[in-house]
Amino acid sequence: MFLLLSKILPKGAKIMSMQEEGTTGSGNAEQEIRDLDRKSIEAFLNGTPEDLKSIWADDFVWSAEPTSPDQLEDLAAGHLRVESADTEDVNVRIHGDAAVLTGYARVKGEYRGEDISGLYAYTDTYVKQGDQWKCVAAHGHRCCDL
Repeated sequence: MFLLLSKILPKGAKIMSMQEEGTTGSGNAEQEIRDLDRKSIEAFLNGTPEDLKSIWADDFVWSAEPTSPDQLEDLAAGHLRVESADTEDVNVRIHGDAAVLTGYARVKGEYRGEDISGLYAYTDTYVKQGDQWKCVAAHGHRCCDL
């Protein structure tokens, strides 16, 4: 891959591996994203959609289970209840004014009376807007045990 990129990129362009693009040298931004992840989880645990509104961008896209046309309304109405959510293997990669957070969450909860408990893999994408990080997209799905 490096050989291919070195032939098509302009001379002097910097080529970094995925590891180099990750969190190294971006400790403050990485911690900000981790804090927003924790705040998001707490909003689901506490049933406080207003906290999610402060984290999510205006054009936020949700493609996670359970699917819902309006996650915030479901949370406010008590249709989505999360009793516990413990995260594992959370990683943050900073790419300039963008960040990708990946991890697993062991969730216990229900959606409209249906048990949604299980292990979920999730990915959140953040973009720096002004001086604040905003989550622009989130995806999650139930998966097998670690």
